[in-house]
Amino acid sequence: MPAPSAYLSPKRHLLCSRENAQRVASRLFDARPGRVSIVRTDNPLQPFFVSRSPARDARVEVEIISWCAPCSWWPSQLSPAARLPR
Repeated sequence: MPAPSAYLSPKRHLLCSRENAQRVASRLFDARPGRVSIVRTDNPLQPFFVSRSPARDARVEVEIISWCAPCSWWPSQLSPAARLPR
């Protein structure tokens, strides 16, 4: 994790981290499987947020998706970031 900025407390820096966004996304997914996205913002006080339905133009960093065989949306309705080869 990079060093905290001068204007952010260590606790705020921890809460603003991508690692924390991943923890939140994981908890949301565990509570209700489906689609959970981590989105990057330009706001230094909230550089990431977790969403179940991000805007089409959102800068999605990570998506967690549960998939079942009868689902008809797979994979055509995934964001372009989720369709990139790993």
